[in-house]
Amino acid sequence: MCKCFQITKLFMKLTVFENVRIALISRNRKVFDFFPKNRNYLREEAALILESVGILHLIDETVAYLSYGDQRRVEVATALAMSPKFLLLDEPTAGVARAEGYAIMDMVEGLAKEEGLTVLFIEHDMDIVFNYPDRISVMHNGVKLATDTPERIRQNDFVRNAYLGGLE
Repeated sequence: MCKCFQITKLFMKLTVFENVRIALISRNRKVFDFFPKNRNYLREEAALILESVGILHLIDETVAYLSYGDQRRVEVATALAMSPKFLLLDEPTAGVARAEGYAIMDMVEGLAKEEGLTVLFIEHDMDIVFNYPDRISVMHNGVKLATDTPERIRQNDFVRNAYLGGLE
């Protein structure tokens, strides 16, 4: 299981490749290879992961200089480097433009299908919430109101009232 936080947690002074390589080193339990003599150690494996998230062309860029949307992709790449079966995404589209948010979710949806990943995401953007998951769980004040398909959640009066301010 891996988690991507609402606010990215990356090594901002390192390159995209170096961020992903750190995750690969951790996954492979090669702690003594943390500062490898070969600068290209694990580069091919990192490149495959970066290609899968659509940012291979940024492999040698310093993370601090990337757009926030690309930083989100780097964070997903570092999570994928750990070979998770379950991926938790906290507000994956927060802080990015709407089009970039949809692009990120399209990428996540494709990866979930290709890699056989189970993805749980927490999101407040209702367009994202209703367009991507197979099932939605709605909570209000720490209490689960419902879990169902997006269409049934959309029709659930109790859920609709909670998000229109009708419940205390």
